[in-house]
Amino acid sequence: MSDIDLRNTTEELTDISARLARVEDRLDDVIALIVDSHLDTWRARFDSLAVQARLGQMDARDRVMELVGEGRQVLDSATSWLADRGGADRAVEDILDGVKEAVADIRESYRSALDSMD
Repeated sequence: MSDIDLRNTTEELTDISARLARVEDRLDDVIALIVDSHLDTWRARFDSLAVQARLGQMDARDRVMELVGEGRQVLDSATSWLADRGGADRAVEDILDGVKEAVADIRESYRSALDSMD
């Protein structure tokens, strides 16, 4: 081989080495972009999950508050019913007392009638 051929081959190898170095640099850049893109995708997923969790908490809190409200309404209704029932119980007791008095009066009248017949 001549000196010229060897010089050309050396220059070509140097040029190929420089190109390869540039390709490796570009490949590193592309890999970094791909990694960043994947990381951004995962960040967005985690952000979305965090938002969904907050919305779920708000939905759960709203549902619990709705159930608490319904429970309070049932409690108020039961309290009112019991109070009304107490009034009804008193009215029934008054009626029963009146009936007992009436029965006692009828008995007394019956006894008086029997006594007067003797």
